[in-house]
Amino acid sequence: LVLLTGWSLEMFFRLQGDSISAQMPAMFAHGFLMLYGIFPFFMCGFILTAGPRWLDVDQPGPAQYIGSPALMLIGITVWEAGLWLGRLWLLGGLLCYAEGFLGLLLAVWQLLLRSPATRRNHARAVLCGLTLGFAGLAAAWMWLLTQDFSYWFIMRDLALWGMLLPVFLAVC
Repeated sequence: LVLLTGWSLEMFFRLQGDSISAQMPAMFAHGFLMLYGIFPFFMCGFILTAGPRWLDVDQPGPAQYIGSPALMLIGITVWEAGLWLGRLWLLGGLLCYAEGFLGLLLAVWQLLLRSPATRRNHARAVLCGLTLGFAGLAAAWMWLLTQDFSYWFIMRDLALWGMLLPVFLAVC
């Protein structure tokens, strides 16, 4: 709903011949939000519920299965507000989002460490994908900090080919 609201406002202003995204071209914001604003939330819910069953361990505590996606949601909301309010909001939102994403990554790592299961390759593949997704967030940080759009392309490739595709294939 947060993303839908933001892009609905953008489309409304485009009909008026304007744009409300003053911080960057809308294409770059759209790319980031599609890669990190939608699918990681589905992955978070799936991995924190199905992952423990794969690995024959107890589910993570509320701090992880509520805290991580909550930080990610707050971060993506602040990031989207930063499109209108300024670069510091973009950086602050990304930092909050990355903290929640790191919580997800660490939860999967902890599940793997506790697991007595002999078949853990799918969970290892998910962990590798999430690690590359976190590296993509570091590239996004550099993109926003330096305003060098070459980091955006690194972020895009790490998120799409390093995180989303491998994680989807692993859980399928």
